[in-house]
Amino acid sequence: MNKEQIDKLIGESTRVSDDLSLLMMEKLLPWADMKEKLFKNFKKSLYSYQNLVQELPPEWEDACSVQYVAGKVLGSPSRMKKFFNYARTFLSSSEEKMIRYFRENPWFYSVFTVEEPVYNNLLRVFDHVEEKSLLLYSKGVFDLYREGKNFFLCLLFNWEGIYQTYGPINYFNGFDLTDLKCFAGLVSPHFKHTGNLSKAIARNPIPFYMLYSFAELPVIFRRNEKMVICSHEIKVPDFDPELYVKTFNIEEKQGVYKLELKSSKEPPYFYTVYFDSKKGLLSINSMGIKRYRELCSLLGSRYKFPQEPFFCASMQMVLAIKEILGIEPPSHRFEELFHEEPEPDTDEELNRLNAMIGEINEMYNHGIPYSIEEIAEKYDFPVETVKQVQKLFQKFEKEHEIKIQGGFKEFTPPPPILRMKMRGSFKENDLFKFNNSKLARALFSRQVLPRISILDEAGEYMVEQQVEFSLSDLPRLIEDLYFKHISSGDYTILLYTMYLLSQQGESYHKVRDYAVEVLKIFWQVILPSRKKTHIKRFISNYAGFCYNVLYRVGLVEIEQEPDEKDVQKAEYSIKASSFFREWLMFFS
Repeated sequence: MNKEQIDKLIGESTRVSDDLSLLMMEKLLPWADMKEKLFKNFKKSLYSYQNLVQELPPEWEDACSVQYVAGKVLGSPSRMKKFFNYARTFLSSSEEKMIRYFRENPWFYSVFTVEEPVYNNLLRVFDHVEEKSLLLYSKGVFDLYREGKNFFLCLLFNWEGIYQTYGPINYFNGFDLTDLKCFAGLVSPHFKHTGNLSKAIARNPIPFYMLYSFAELPVIFRRNEKMVICSHEIKVPDFDPELYVKTFNIEEKQGVYKLELKSSKEPPYFYTVYFDSKKGLLSINSMGIKRYRELCSLLGSRYKFPQEPFFCASMQMVLAIKEILGIEPPSHRFEELFHEEPEPDTDEELNRLNAMIGEINEMYNHGIPYSIEEIAEKYDFPVETVKQVQKLFQKFEKEHEIKIQGGFKEFTPPPPILRMKMRGSFKENDLFKFNNSKLARALFSRQVLPRISILDEAGEYMVEQQVEFSLSDLPRLIEDLYFKHISSGDYTILLYTMYLLSQQGESYHKVRDYAVEVLKIFWQVILPSRKKTHIKRFISNYAGFCYNVLYRVGLVEIEQEPDEKDVQKAEYSIKASSFFREWLMFFS
């Protein structure tokens, strides 16, 4: 599609959205309230979750109630028929056409990720339920994607091949499709038989709405592996634990046998089998899907466990399931049986150790130096114990290093607490302040405006807003150019580059050194792996970004400008421009 065709589609989508809004507010929602009692049903169903609801913003409930009702009516051809028969005498011709169209194309809940932004709030997304690409027009999703969010659950409707969201846009930082399927299996018995996630959500959407409370929980990895709890149990006619004595350590309590793999790694990894001899239940439990399948293999072909366990959820989803549904992982009842309370003295020592680790972790995250001797005295531990804890943090850092030559000499990267803020929006963040001083405006007019006036993106903005391009518009232009040149779902590379320029930009450094510093800290979220080909490709693309974005908008100066064909060799040197140093102020 060319730009003219896209603009036509967007214009039609906007018109449909406006017409739909009038139809909903004036006719459909009042009917759903009066005739179907759907708002009452929503309120009644929400009562079970009051402990979570009271922690949410007041407007959340109103927005979700409208989405709930819209999904129940426009997602159901039979309800739409009832509404149409009731309202047809006072529907306009365009409203009648709309209802007829939605009867043929019902609304649905979609779980999707963004494949690529197309243009001006239009995105290509991948629906994980139907396993197909869709064209979605949504400013909300577009903005969230540019803030680093890329796993969504929304109510969607289709109009002539262009999809739009209706109601709250749910995103999740730490959940994935497996998590939602596990959650759906616990919410809806029908999901076990149909496997259709969209229909499971439509049948009972409120528990899924409650996942909003857990949207910001980060994904938890250890050694590049996502922490996932797997559990599955089956009925067996018999099971002899003694057959596995060479492979497992075996305990027994009250007719329940616990088999723990002898070669298990250190926590948090675990490989555990439970056999309840009274109920004839055999249960496999592990941290990670690979370990679950290893246990299936170790037990032998006699016991028919599926390759995909019934319960498979990340640590974040385990918490959400417990808080929303009141359900623990299946292995919990067995773990309770074998759990032993520590002795009071041991418990007190453990509390001191946890407090000490907590304080060291806090100082590590904020980059605050500390004295080993003072920490040891404060928590009444030998100095050697504190050193061992410190080594754990150093080991963690070492496990996540990438071996790559280059970077800045005598440069200390920012502490983890600052790194976490690098994913936020560039134009709205608490890392930088945009200085609107007289000098900044003068430098902008003299150094920056002549450069950006020839860029298509700046021209499009001026036409769209019908105003002259000003200093306050620059952050948005930089974001637009960044997303054009860097294929990334967030602003990490942009914000960290700005940070590096604020710290090292007074003198010239190779653009490759900037790229290396970015990779040292963020390679896990940037690269598919540590292969040299992936590293080389990133450095080339990064050099193109620095030239085509930072240089062309006047944020950096180049010591010796390369030929355009040589830009991606990453051999040229840059430093922060005088405009950059006056305009962008870093909060330390």
